[in-house]
Amino acid sequence: MPPQPATLRVRGTAHAETDADFAVLSIAIAHESPTADEAVRRAGATADDVRRALDGEDVRRSAMSSLVTSRTYRWEERTGEQVASGWQARVSGTAEVHARHVSNVAARVGGAGAQLGGIRWELETDNPIHREV
Repeated sequence: MPPQPATLRVRGTAHAETDADFAVLSIAIAHESPTADEAVRRAGATADDVRRALDGEDVRRSAMSSLVTSRTYRWEERTGEQVASGWQARVSGTAEVHARHVSNVAARVGGAGAQLGGIRWELETDNPIHREV
């Protein structure tokens, strides 16, 4: 029986640096009001403003996809208890933004009344750096 060819397995790591192609911005909106309806209305109005701020060629894709309402409480010193004080509505979403436009889009999102919860930098799947690494 002829000898079997040898099998070679290689493991390793690689590192390369390149500029990001785009960023994914995490967007958060929160409003507190005495009633749930008012909190939702205010958060919805801000979300509409954010959607308008994200309408442009510098934004690849965006979604405001989550609405959560919850009771808010305050500490009542006199009785030593937490007392319901109103409602909070939170809306969250994301926006994919061309890398060179992140600061402009972030400023527009902030100007519309939202906060950025984070930025994740990404590469296109066809970016040549993937093959290089």
